[in-house]
Amino acid sequence: MKTILITLATLASLSLTAHAEKFNARFKFKEYTTNALGRIAFETDTTATEVDECATDQLPPLDSKSLALVFDTVADELQVVNKADGVTVCTVFAFSGGTTVTSADGKKQVRQTFLFMPDHGTNALGSISGHIQRTFDTQGNLEKFVWTAQFQASIPEDIEVIEGQLITGRKFVPGNP
Repeated sequence: MKTILITLATLASLSLTAHAEKFNARFKFKEYTTNALGRIAFETDTTATEVDECATDQLPPLDSKSLALVFDTVADELQVVNKADGVTVCTVFAFSGGTTVTSADGKKQVRQTFLFMPDHGTNALGSISGHIQRTFDTQGNLEKFVWTAQFQASIPEDIEVIEGQLITGRKFVPGNP
């Protein structure tokens, strides 16, 4: 009996990773720092702001309307991608490590992981934690991946603290803006 349980657990694990996809994402966060008077001030950053920044950083600059923010379950990254073909234009956040608690059927998870910002070095700058709800079709393909999470990070060189929320949604389909 124990061998069967291990085999089923292994199969469930393979099913979760073999059918990874990209899912539309959105976020909102505040960046706290001090202003010229030494008072704590913040700016709000949104999905649209981040997509615009990514578009203008490209050479030549891209039209931000041709881009989308997605969570890539294989790369474990929050990326800005081209809507037409899904090619990654830039990576906003990457995630690694931490702990994930998964239900026996693989449909529900609670995850805490470390947050990295590729343009700020290789050290983790914060963490993200939240609930994940997965839905599979009858063939075991991942149809829906909803991750509702809170994150916090700091950028020491900018003396900046970030607090925000992330939520993923429907599956990203290239060519369908």
